[in-house]
Amino acid sequence: MPPNLVLVHAHPPHNATVLLDNYFGQQFNSLNSDVKVHPKSGAIFFTDVTVDSGAAGGFLGRNTTLPSTIYAFDVERKSQVFLNRRVFTYVDAGIPDGLQVDTAGNIYSGCADGVHVWNKEGTLIGKFFLGAESANLVFAGKGMLVILAERVVYLAEIAADGVDLAVD
Repeated sequence: MPPNLVLVHAHPPHNATVLLDNYFGQQFNSLNSDVKVHPKSGAIFFTDVTVDSGAAGGFLGRNTTLPSTIYAFDVERKSQVFLNRRVFTYVDAGIPDGLQVDTAGNIYSGCADGVHVWNKEGTLIGKFFLGAESANLVFAGKGMLVILAERVVYLAEIAADGVDLAVD
């Protein structure tokens, strides 16, 4: 089945509805589970990632620098244009997959050995070691973090709450 964005209804019989399966006739590359719905407008935001060997950019073999980087940007409030791209942090295990922010401004990302947590300055302040790669994560209520690992879904009770980044 080609990559698509699906709405799974929360109540039985849990019917699934394909919302989107192409972009102007072009099949998606690899839809990631970084899906956000704006709480007021209902707009849906998601990522369609490509996994590249780096050969197109002139790398022969693996490009071991770019994929392990999380970047920060300033966002111009009125136009929503991203400005001032800069390195926020480097990941020391695998590549970052999925980002979440807590109310203290700490950044969480799934990585090769679990979930890594950085403070707002980009300093690593903790890790959830899972013994498996974490593909994604999401805050789910007060003090609850759902972690989607390779073969297991974890529900971690933590001393942090997530924030909704969608604003008017």
